[in-house]
Amino acid sequence: GLEGGEVAEGAALEVPRHLAVIMDGNYRWAAERGRSGEEGHSAGIGALRRLVECSVSHGIEAVTVYAFSVDNWKRGEAERRFIFSLFETCLTTELPELLGKGVRVRFIGDRAALPASLRGLMQTAESATRENRRLHLTIAINYSAREDLAAAARAAAREVAAGRMDPSEIDEGVLEGFLSTAVIPRQYRQ
Repeated sequence: GLEGGEVAEGAALEVPRHLAVIMDGNYRWAAERGRSGEEGHSAGIGALRRLVECSVSHGIEAVTVYAFSVDNWKRGEAERRFIFSLFETCLTTELPELLGKGVRVRFIGDRAALPASLRGLMQTAESATRENRRLHLTIAINYSAREDLAAAARAAAREVAAGRMDPSEIDEGVLEGFLSTAVIPRQYRQ
């Protein structure tokens, strides 16, 4: 018999089209191993790199990573600075690899509170990878689903107020189009 996730020789693996991952527990992982929080966050970036590599090699078409939530603002200033610096370093060093692998990078979340240097690198990565189609990588940074829903409702309300939409037209599909997650190609949001 097969045990522990073994696959029979010749059996085809069913690969999902879209993976969504919450990057959580880096600090706890480090603490359990007697390491610093910075080492835990660095290990999290390494795990993300491996996730992207495996996704490309196994034909997964979309990955959404929740990397820094609005709750992460509660962390200390030094830890936040380190995390943002780590994001910046990662975007700078990994961009050529992402381009070479055909990865399209998009970010969702409120960018306004992020450091200007990080926002610039995010824009650069999005622009540079715009034509890539092998893997759609969406990174949620300073993202809140509740705020995303509220912003979508406000956008729909503006359309109604401008006379471009009737309130009766607003349904789940219309509201979905106003969400920041609409950057994820529709076939992967099912």
